[in-house]
Amino acid sequence: MQVNRALPHDDEHDLHELAGGFGHDFNNLLAIVTSYAALMDRELKALQEDSDNPRLTSLRADLDQIQSATGRATHLTRQLLALARQDPDGPVAVSFGDADNRRSR
Repeated sequence: MQVNRALPHDDEHDLHELAGGFGHDFNNLLAIVTSYAALMDRELKALQEDSDNPRLTSLRADLDQIQSATGRATHLTRQLLALARQDPDGPVAVSFGDADNRRSR
């Protein structure tokens, strides 16, 4: 069951700020994990070409799980950052059509 309640303006703003801060910090950590996983991936590929060691196959499966988890975490982080961009005081659409028409007279 989902309950939708409107938050007071200040609370909503605080929530967006918290989501943004968490999203950015988590994204920085994910960048580190993703980079090291990519380095491990390259090394494992090189080692697997030179060896039939079953342990390498197991390590490959473990690394695949890490890369899958970082993919899911990246998706979650994008959702947090999208929430942070939903500023309640955000931009308002303005039409300049009337101003342009008055200026051309």
